[in-house]
Amino acid sequence: MKLKLKCYFPGEPPFITQITVEGNDIVESLLREFHKRLKEVDYDVPLRDLVLHKADVKIMPEVDLTDRVIQWLRIQPEAAELSVLHDIGDVFTEALPNDTLHIIVANAEIKELLDFVDDPQARSRIQIKKKLRKQFAKLSSSPSPSAVVRSADALAKFLNADGHPVCLDQVPAAMFSPPLAHLQRALAELGDLEVTEHDVSHASSFLSNTIMSYHNEDSRRNAIRQHVDHLIGEPGQWEERLDRVGNIQPDASWWQGEFPVAILELKNAPGIGGDPFVQSLADYSK
Repeated sequence: MKLKLKCYFPGEPPFITQITVEGNDIVESLLREFHKRLKEVDYDVPLRDLVLHKADVKIMPEVDLTDRVIQWLRIQPEAAELSVLHDIGDVFTEALPNDTLHIIVANAEIKELLDFVDDPQARSRIQIKKKLRKQFAKLSSSPSPSAVVRSADALAKFLNADGHPVCLDQVPAAMFSPPLAHLQRALAELGDLEVTEHDVSHASSFLSNTIMSYHNEDSRRNAIRQHVDHLIGEPGQWEERLDRVGNIQPDASWWQGEFPVAILELKNAPGIGGDPFVQSLADYSK
């Protein structure tokens, strides 16, 4: 006799699946199949930690299904846990309703929530701690901050890694850059500042291109050149050697007659040996 069992795991996020078994299969085979399906959707739950319960919880309404499952688990005695040695046909001797969960699966973390059924904030804190533990475990195995910033490839892998270990928005750049700190203070009082649609477009494009990773400074210079010229208000002298001021060769300069009013020196984010700002991001993630 085949049985179609609706199984539910009230994790974060919850997981539900239907498993077809034979009545003479033992509960252990059902447990192993459920664990296999959990792994297929990237749950990291050891098989030995899972416990099955025969349940009779209505599926609808779905909006509070997890809460009702937690409530149901709270009032179940330990004897309600299914022995892995029992035949499934001996556990389910009557017809199975289609609108009901037949099996509820729990582990130690789920049972920890049972003491906080009436305290959603406590349950939320437990779940946050769980996620943080997983995140810290990932970060502890990542390269050292100094290794991250030694090459553009390593930096790109770090910034775009699964789970996004570091986000540029989370670190206040003003902490590491006095000019940006000054800019932040200036932006707090815009006063009569007037900007055009073109100004906004170029500023947005400049920022977008600036935060990208480049393999060398030439690529970075080519990506931002037109936007820098526009924002300053006139084309600069790019990559020109300045004999009149010590034969230096900045990335760009802007002049008023015989006097330089702005000199630009680019620093590619990874740099040679690492850039302090990017390394601070790696330190922050660690």
